[in-house]
Amino acid sequence: MDWQPIETAPKDGTIVIAYYPATNQYNDRVMIVRRKSRGWAPAGGGNRTLVSSPTHWMPLPPAPTPPE
Repeated sequence: MDWQPIETAPKDGTIVIAYYPATNQYNDRVMIVRRKSRGWAPAGGGNRTLVSSPTHWMPLPPAPTPPE
């Protein structure tokens, strides 16, 4: 998985990993987000829309396989 330009990110609400450059708004530079009609939102839910947009994204890795 490589970082991709944010312009290529899914627009259907798919949850992705996003990179935000250093800003005063965020302490963390990598967040789990989803695209909403008004912009980007934390994937944890709620109606909050983030003020700035990420510059890059990558898909979530596959979930681990449970032990047998």
